[in-house]
Amino acid sequence: MTDDITTLHRINIEIGAAESRADSQYFEDLLSPHFVMGRPDGTVNTKHEFIEGLHRGSSRSTEIREVTIFPANRALAACLVRKTVVDDASSYDCLFHNIRVFARTNQDSDWSLIAWLNEPAQA
Repeated sequence: MTDDITTLHRINIEIGAAESRADSQYFEDLLSPHFVMGRPDGTVNTKHEFIEGLHRGSSRSTEIREVTIFPANRALAACLVRKTVVDDASSYDCLFHNIRVFARTNQDSDWSLIAWLNEPAQA
């Protein structure tokens, strides 16, 4: 269980870096074929839409709030993500609450991200 918590912490930190560098291969490997993402504006993206929408840009830092493993092959991660947006005139931070649901086939298989819900957070 401790190794799973460590692995899920690492994955959740890696997600922000992979998103910032638009690493489509990372997400091809991590996301379930049935992945859905709830965006802050209320839209929902599929795996394909999420990967197609990746673009290099804003840096992200992730604070893991909690990782919970349910029996052995399902997990929930709650994170606070700080996205630093840089435009021509300035830079500013945006905060987002993220809830991420992971699953795996068995304890020997890799974790797969099934659902990712994202909403704005207050500073």
